[in-house]
Amino acid sequence: EMEAYAPDCVYADPFVSFSGTNRFKENVGNLGGMMRDIKLDVYDWQEAEQEVLTKWRFSCILDLPWKPQLAAAGSTTHVIDPEIGKVVKHIEAWDVEPKKVVAQLFKPSAKIPTTAAETFFFALSDGDVKGMWFGLSLLVFKISLPITMVSLMFKLFTGDGLPGLSGFETVAYIALVSSAITEVAKFVDGTFGK
Repeated sequence: EMEAYAPDCVYADPFVSFSGTNRFKENVGNLGGMMRDIKLDVYDWQEAEQEVLTKWRFSCILDLPWKPQLAAAGSTTHVIDPEIGKVVKHIEAWDVEPKKVVAQLFKPSAKIPTTAAETFFFALSDGDVKGMWFGLSLLVFKISLPITMVSLMFKLFTGDGLPGLSGFETVAYIALVSSAITEVAKFVDGTFGK
């Protein structure tokens, strides 16, 4: 499967550069297992004496809870060593800034969020603090409720809160009340509208 490549082939893209087909296979295996709905369109191919240049468009959905879509266009140059007849350099160039590709990781592919994770990451990608809180509030409630209950039980039986954790208890109480109010507001808004 990698027979066209020299074992010490250099791989480079806008994020990383390394040598070795084993590492390349590991990287592709790690990321490749997370990709769904892969689309790759090679739309141009140019051969030179010791190089092959391909131009491509690529998109996929990553198998993360918020299902981000990655999309980019670019080119790959394969440099061939004529003495061994193998690719010694695999160099990718993208037609989009790498930071824009990274930003795609935080934006769900769904147009309408259907999960709390999608809501959170849509809001994060738009810089919407209220939306991020709405996406997290139920999780915050579920985490802070048992902490608050244990703290109240300690106070009931010992007269004191959790030993050495008074600041933590305060944060848990505030988180519980804030998230409960948010969840009630979301319910009322969803039930009665604005």
